[in-house]
Amino acid sequence: MYGHEMNSENNRALNSVIGALVADAASMGFHWLYDQVAIKTLSNGTPEFHAANEKDYIDKGYYAHHGKKPGDYSQYGAQMIAMLDALAVHGQYDDANYIRTFRDWFDLGGKWCGYIDKPLNSPYSIFMP
Repeated sequence: MYGHEMNSENNRALNSVIGALVADAASMGFHWLYDQVAIKTLSNGTPEFHAANEKDYIDKGYYAHHGKKPGDYSQYGAQMIAMLDALAVHGQYDDANYIRTFRDWFDLGGKWCGYIDKPLNSPYSIFMP
């Protein structure tokens, strides 16, 4: 990947991450809205790439999408991209390299602008000096 040998295993891995990123972006508009009837009603049957609206979440879920638009990725997508950045450097996983790219994404002034949930915040505090 990214200048490293692209064999069938690497290609499958890259394609699975791309698929996950597309799914993450497609579901952003209803992320953390757990009312299936509301999702069906609000989406008119096409929930993919729905523009998130804070009013849709009142008494139904948690709205964490300020500044996000259809097609943007969530913090989960950003974590996948941080991992891809780390893999691009060495072509394989390396703890120190991943921690460095994770900090580049989620440290103060990093690439990520958006909500950081508790599971993301927990490892984040471990990675920080």
